[in-house]
Amino acid sequence: MEKEKYLLIGILAIAVISLAFTAFNIFGGNQPAQPNSADAQNSAKSQYQTKTSEGEVTIDITPKGLNNGNMIFDISFNTHTVDLTQFDLKKLVVLEADGRQIAPSSAPSLSGHHNSGELAFNTGKDLNRFKIKINEIPDVKERVLEWP
Repeated sequence: MEKEKYLLIGILAIAVISLAFTAFNIFGGNQPAQPNSADAQNSAKSQYQTKTSEGEVTIDITPKGLNNGNMIFDISFNTHTVDLTQFDLKKLVVLEADGRQIAPSSAPSLSGHHNSGELAFNTGKDLNRFKIKINEIPDVKERVLEWP
């Protein structure tokens, strides 16, 4: 009889703990952080998703929106096989929109294996449809990332 009592108490304790974890996850554990007002403004400005190009070098680009006539993009590079110091983004990247090809007005300098920064293109206006082409970064001759 004593063993059954301890077994029943153990089962009840496990059930209560399981219910507590479930309730925490449903009602408070997995809620996304509330954005501050600056984040809310930036997300309202940028309707675009991050695009990724794979290869020996992984490149992620996220449009941020228009700032003083420049379309701004976050860009990051990750690799374990290539030294990125040799690549000049001002010469290798172009934005295509409205039948124009626009070179970056500013771009981060690359070094080592992991880099991030901002690309800026003097577009004079916010763009709805555009492509960014990146040439000659291993092992992809031309990367094309396109936003609707």
